[in-house]
Amino acid sequence: MKFLFIFLLFFTGQVFAETCAEIRVQLENEKPVAALRRLASAGCLGDDADDNPATQRAKRLFDTAAKVEGQERAKIRDVTLSAEESRALTLAVLRIADDYLASIKETIEVTRLRADIQQAIRDRAEGVESATQRISYWTWDGPQASLGATGIDVTAADRPTAEGLLRGARLAERAFTPGQAQAIQAAAARAAARDARWRSYFADARSQYPWELFINSRVYASGPRGERGVGGPPESQLIVLHPDIAMQYVRSADSGDRFKPALILEIIGTNRWSWGTDNKPQNAWGASVVRTYADTSSVKSSGWGVAIHCNSKYTLTIASLGGKAAVLLSIDLAGAVNGASEAWRDEFRIGR
Repeated sequence: MKFLFIFLLFFTGQVFAETCAEIRVQLENEKPVAALRRLASAGCLGDDADDNPATQRAKRLFDTAAKVEGQERAKIRDVTLSAEESRALTLAVLRIADDYLASIKETIEVTRLRADIQQAIRDRAEGVESATQRISYWTWDGPQASLGATGIDVTAADRPTAEGLLRGARLAERAFTPGQAQAIQAAAARAAARDARWRSYFADARSQYPWELFINSRVYASGPRGERGVGGPPESQLIVLHPDIAMQYVRSADSGDRFKPALILEIIGTNRWSWGTDNKPQNAWGASVVRTYADTSSVKSSGWGVAIHCNSKYTLTIASLGGKAAVLLSIDLAGAVNGASEAWRDEFRIGR
């Protein structure tokens, strides 16, 4: 019966966790480093379980920030704060950490940590990127003697001082959590935009035959991808030996030859655009040197010309057929039957 009762308590979530005060009693005779690890893992050094007044002050700030326009979030890192809100929250928690360290016994280690926190406050207030603005600068992982990147050896201090150092550093670490969330969200937004642009590149730019994909991917690999690594798609494409179908009009031809279907072969050309706010190509224009062919008898069946591409879909070609002008209009339909395979797309973006 007793075991059943314990099981029911555990299953229903009613088993009460030990308080930080109870854990400290258990750790009175424990080795200092082991005790610090246990206290830190239990959240008793700067986390919400810690009943220290400074930690509780910071908790109230995080609780306030965890409600945005009446919407509650489970964790502060899940909250979308504005840049100014994030800055204000970070500075407030850093000042709490500084005030706390000023209230404990002054040692060389405490003085050094306060100096780092004060530097972090100045850097954050001035918008300066520095090592102190990174969460990893303050993180203590337990096995290591050094406190993050501060260079402070917590194992060299007595236990009360070491607890104070870890609490102050943890508060500083938590101070940068909202900013870290903003950075992650911004990076995620940029990544989503890159994905949208790549999808649009293959769907909305001019269609590419396998040899054109090969050429354009090699150009991209030697340029943007080689310089920046993973990034967005290019804003231009080369057109090489690209066949298409058009309607040809020759005003001076006999009536049966004036309108004819024609084959266009784009020998070499380029297409350029800019990316819009919807992550689609806009203001796309291009040009190609072309060779045309149509089954005509009253005018020359083939000739050279220049094609002008508009919006990556429509092409107007002016060609010379033995001294007679021909106008050809085509719509880029090859994309409907010439989509790039997923393997080709991945290689274009990342390489192999």
